[in-house]
Amino acid sequence: MGDGAGAGDGVDAGVRRFAVIWAAQLLSIVGSSLTGFVLGVWVYQRTGSATQFTLIMLCAVLPEVLLSQLAGAAADRMDRRRLLMAADAGAAVVTLVLAVLLATGSLQVWHVYVVTAAGAVFGTFHMAAYHSMMPLIMPSRHLGRANGLMQVADAVNIAAPLLAGTLLVTVGITGVVVADLVTFLVTMAVMSAVRLPPEVTRPGA
Repeated sequence: MGDGAGAGDGVDAGVRRFAVIWAAQLLSIVGSSLTGFVLGVWVYQRTGSATQFTLIMLCAVLPEVLLSQLAGAAADRMDRRRLLMAADAGAAVVTLVLAVLLATGSLQVWHVYVVTAAGAVFGTFHMAAYHSMMPLIMPSRHLGRANGLMQVADAVNIAAPLLAGTLLVTVGITGVVVADLVTFLVTMAVMSAVRLPPEVTRPGA
């Protein structure tokens, strides 16, 4: 199988693949985190209810709790690149619907619940494919560094409220959602363009 990136691929090629995909995925994770937080703020501003805000956050977390094993099994049996791109495409469609609702002034609180839950479902499958694939891209001697970089996503989620607050003032919720949609498009373009060895994308290859 080679040094974690396929026989004959070389260490440098594996590192470059990892860096490009990691950067694109981090961008997408940032966008999704920002959108999730500003939607909660939007609901709180409209309803004045801390309970509603908490329920929105629950909608973002519960799908991962319920579907993580199913998503992991899918990542172990399916083409991981296709699974990741399908999850991103689904999340992009959800975000596009949200952007249209905002642009037309049609967004309602119940829409936010549905959009948040649907986005979280796609996000769960996305992360399962991502975490299954990335260690296979990076050469084995760099796996410690790779794991550290992948944990950056956790720090991003913690910092999201601060950045989201700034963006709400400068570009508004519609601007945040549109930026999130762009990150999905960038991620799908990167995943389509980067060449990956079969053993990275297909279990058992």
